[in-house]
Amino acid sequence: CALPIYQLTQDDDPTLRCVPYGYPRAMTLPSNQQFQIVHLPGQMVVLNEYFHSFRVIPTDGRDHPDDMFPTYLGDSVGRWDGDTLVVDVTAFNGLSWFDRAGNFAGENLHVVERYTLTSPYHIEYEATIEDPDTFTRPRKIRFPLYRRMEANIELLDMKMDI
Repeated sequence: CALPIYQLTQDDDPTLRCVPYGYPRAMTLPSNQQFQIVHLPGQMVVLNEYFHSFRVIPTDGRDHPDDMFPTYLGDSVGRWDGDTLVVDVTAFNGLSWFDRAGNFAGENLHVVERYTLTSPYHIEYEATIEDPDTFTRPRKIRFPLYRRMEANIELLDMKMDI
C-alpha cells in the first residue's frame, strides 16, 4: 500500500482481497484457521486452510535461488538444528501486512522461523523479523502451536466472498 500507516484501516487489509497472509502472520491466525505440517524426505510442506495456500520448505541443504520471484509467502529454505527446524524466508513482495492494524512488510523483509517440538501435542514457534523498510531493529515473536486432537480432523474448503 502506498498510503501512510496512519491512513490505513482494517478495511485496507490485503487479505480482504483474497491474497495470502504471508509469514509470519499466517502462523498467528486464530485457532479456527487450520494448517497441517507434512514431513517428507528432504522437505516440509505447510498446508493452510485459509486461501488453500501452501508452502514447500526444502530441507536438503539448498540455498535460496539467485533468481527468486517475490511473492506473498516468500521463498523458504529449512535446515535442522538438533530437534528444531530453522526456516529462512526471503523474497517477499512487500504487499502483505503483519497484522490487522496496518503494520505492513516491506520488500526487504527477512524472517527466520524456528519450530521446536516440545511435546507430542505442542510446537514452540519463534520468528525473528528483520525489515529495514519497516522496523529500526529486529523483532521477535514466540508462541506455542497446538496440535488438534479431535477425531477425524481435516482441512476444510474455505471460500472467500468479496
